[in-house]
Amino acid sequence: MTSAPPRPARRPSGDAAARTPEPDPTRLRAVLAAVHRGGAQRLAERLRVHARFAVVTLDLRDAVFPPGGLRLELDTLAASLRILLPATAPAPRLAGRRRLTRVRMVTDPAR
Repeated sequence: MTSAPPRPARRPSGDAAARTPEPDPTRLRAVLAAVHRGGAQRLAERLRVHARFAVVTLDLRDAVFPPGGLRLELDTLAASLRILLPATAPAPRLAGRRRLTRVRMVTDPAR
């Protein structure tokens, strides 16, 4: 017995696409996924990361940090979090729950 190939996910179109909200720059959610967030951006004072069985990379090398620094509020389970920082940035403050999670901060890695 053969099964049919999986169908590709449908993308919203028309009015549904217009109603799709923009991603929240203060939250990152990853469940059974690999997520990369980076680029030139102005960071909020706080970023909430919710990750379950996920690999998350935060590339903050081109980001503008807030005056008081960045606070990462973590709620993770069986996750890997890699934070890429410029040489001049202070290390983010970590708070929250980290269960079976590896957090690595790398300063100014080669691109």
